[in-house]
Amino acid sequence: IISEAYFNIIFNVFNKAKIFDKNSVKNNTYEKISSKAFEDNLMKLKNEFIDSKDFLLFLLQSLHDELNYYGNKQIVKHPKCNQSKKEEAFDFFMKVYNDTNLSILSYNFYGISMQETECLECHNILYNFQFFQIIKFDLYFYKNRKFNLYRGFKDYIAKKKMTGDNQCYCQYICKKLTDSVVYSKMYYTPPYLIIFFDYGKNKKYIPKEIDFGYEIGLEDLLLKNVLIENIN
Repeated sequence: IISEAYFNIIFNVFNKAKIFDKNSVKNNTYEKISSKAFEDNLMKLKNEFIDSKDFLLFLLQSLHDELNYYGNKQIVKHPKCNQSKKEEAFDFFMKVYNDTNLSILSYNFYGISMQETECLECHNILYNFQFFQIIKFDLYFYKNRKFNLYRGFKDYIAKKKMTGDNQCYCQYICKKLTDSVVYSKMYYTPPYLIIFFDYGKNKKYIPKEIDFGYEIGLEDLLLKNVLIENIN
C-alpha cells in the first residue's frame, strides 16, 4: 500500500533521522532513510512517469484513493441537473462527489474549477465543475520576456474561442455544434495550491526572468480584473 510506505518514510524523517550537520556527513554517522518499500510499491503498479508532474499527480491520486473516507463505495446515480443554472450545477457536482470521494488529500490539495461555455448563437451558458490538483503554467510561451505569476493566472483562465473542429454542443437551445467561448474560473482554491512550471523541450524558450516572490496574494487578482469566482 502506497500510503503506508509513504507514511513510513515521513515518520522516519521526522522521528528517527539525525540532524544533518558537517560532522555527521563527514563521518557518515547520520541515520539513513530507506525508500525501498515505497519504490517497490510504485514498481508493482508499473506506472510510467514522463516528468515530476506526472509522478506527483499519480501520488496524490493514489493517496486519495487509499485514504478515501468512503472506501470503495460506488457513485450513486443522481438525476441530471440543468447545467444552464450555475447553483444547480454546483450543487449537483458537490452531491455526486461528496457522497463518495472525500479524503484528507482532497481537503488540502484539491481545488475546484468552473468552466462557462457560452454559445455564440443563442448566448446560453452552460456551467461545468471539476476538481484540479495542479495548475500548470507554460513558460515557453514567454520566451525572452519576464514571467510573472499574476500573468500566468490571467493566461490560465483566459477565455478561449471554440470554432471549427473544436465547436461545443449547445444542448438546451440550439441542440447542435456551435461556435462557443469557454471561460475558465477558479471556483475554490485549496489550502495548498501546487503550481507546475512547464519549460517545454526547447531551452531557448525559457523566460529571462521569473518573478513570484515569497507570497502569492490571490485576493489581489480580483483587483486586476481576473475572473476568479471565490477565493479561499
